[in-house]
Amino acid sequence: MKHYDNIIIGFGKAGKTLAATMAAHNEEVLVIEKYAMMYGGTCINVACLPTKNMIINSQKGVSYEEAFDIKNKMTSMLRNKNYHKVAD
Repeated sequence: MKHYDNIIIGFGKAGKTLAATMAAHNEEVLVIEKYAMMYGGTCINVACLPTKNMIINSQKGVSYEEAFDIKNKMTSMLRNKNYHKVAD
């Protein structure tokens, strides 16, 4: 059985910042994220950024379908950046 000094639940901004700080101080850290689609947390995936992206695109006159595709591409790109930081 593996033992850790710290277990962090959630891979949002706070969780990954805390994990990085603890690891920098030679603490063993385990980060648990239930959903692979939530890498980066709520703000990147379902709240702040996607919502603002949809609002801005609607103000520009972009169709809902196109705005939805743009939003999905943005969240996917951000999620992948966070995932690769962990996997590297």
